Amino acid sequence: MTQDTPHSATELLRKLISFPSVSHQPNMPLIQWVEQYLKSFRAVTEVQAAAGDPTRANLIATFPDKHGGLQGGLVCSGHSDVVSAEGQPWRSPPYVMTERDGKLYGRGACDMKGYLAAVLSLAKEVSELSLERPFHIWLTYNEETDMQGIKELVASPTGRERLQGCLGCIIGEPTSMQIVYAHKGVYFHEYTSIGKGAHAALQTSGYNANQAAGEMLTHLFALQQDIATNGPFEEGYPVPHTTLCPSMVHGGVVYNSITDKCTIGFDIRNIPSDDPDRYYANLKTFVSAQNDRVVKASAPLEGCGTSLQRVEEVPAFGGRVDCALVRALQAASEEKDNLVKVNFCTEAGYVQQTGIDVVVCGPGDIAQAHQVDEFVTEEQLIKCCRVLLKTITLLCGGKSKSSI
Repeated sequence: MTQDTPHSATELLRKLISFPSVSHQPNMPLIQWVEQYLKSFRAVTEVQAAAGDPTRANLIATFPDKHGGLQGGLVCSGHSDVVSAEGQPWRSPPYVMTERDGKLYGRGACDMKGYLAAVLSLAKEVSELSLERPFHIWLTYNEETDMQGIKELVASPTGRERLQGCLGCIIGEPTSMQIVYAHKGVYFHEYTSIGKGAHAALQTSGYNANQAAGEMLTHLFALQQDIATNGPFEEGYPVPHTTLCPSMVHGGVVYNSITDKCTIGFDIRNIPSDDPDRYYANLKTFVSAQNDRVVKASAPLEGCGTSLQRVEEVPAFGGRVDCALVRALQAASEEKDNLVKVNFCTEAGYVQQTGIDVVVCGPGDIAQAHQVDEFVTEEQLIKCCRVLLKTITLLCGGKSKSSI
């Protein structure tokens, strides 16, 4: 680090935005820069390269307690990756931070490099505190796609060790600094119907994959309606029950051909109190029986049938309201009625599976995430710094001298 190294949250955000750390592309330059920045304040760091890909990595950084301890304390966690800006008509270069009317524009400014900048801006002050408990900073990769980074981090020996006795984790997705204590999970599925292609005039020469796919769509919409009518229900969400959405149907090429393949993509977004696997079991049973019928009906043609697979999942998150983490954030918070539930997904479910308390709380409005001319306001960024510093001192000890 040099005398030109940024230290304010705004200037740190400018630096972080300059790294085009799009998901599934290298984030190592950003991780290495942040590691060196935190090491300059005596943080204990570990870079964890992605399995099979040395160009992407997680970062674990810890400010030890006054006795040198590294276990327990508080974690502030955020993802380093952003969605692509390709094809979006930005008013200014997306990887060059631009300031206009109190707003800081750039890809990731809101989701979620603003939060990372706020956390990093506290490094110097935290390093000067006489901490009773350690303070940890995590940066992960690929949150915007398969969340592989957080899965690897919490399963790693260092991750497991540092979490022992931990009071909680703050994941800084944009919530306008509201405290999110629950969100739905999301599970993506793909259904495939295989038929036998032929000219449409030769009906007996082929088997239409769209027939079974149509039956599947009917079953999906019936299940969707059953959930909406009978629940279970959980108050606090805009849609207070699990949802099922058939969102993609692909089948056929031209009007005069029998379709040989049709796929249906759908998601299930479950409230924390509802087990998504019971719906998956229902659908697997339906598809298995359907496959038997298709194989029989299409004989003597070979290779026809149906199948279903779950292609991605993000667990729901339902946190405790009465815990030290929430009490500290509420004491530090500047908002009223600030305990909320949201529909969007985060890494919180994976962290909660380790047994520690988790909340989602960060600067910026989720409506700005992934958008053209994405921004976070300077006001939100400064507020985040104040709230986090007070929360750190409440949970980890030490007295702040800050005038933020």
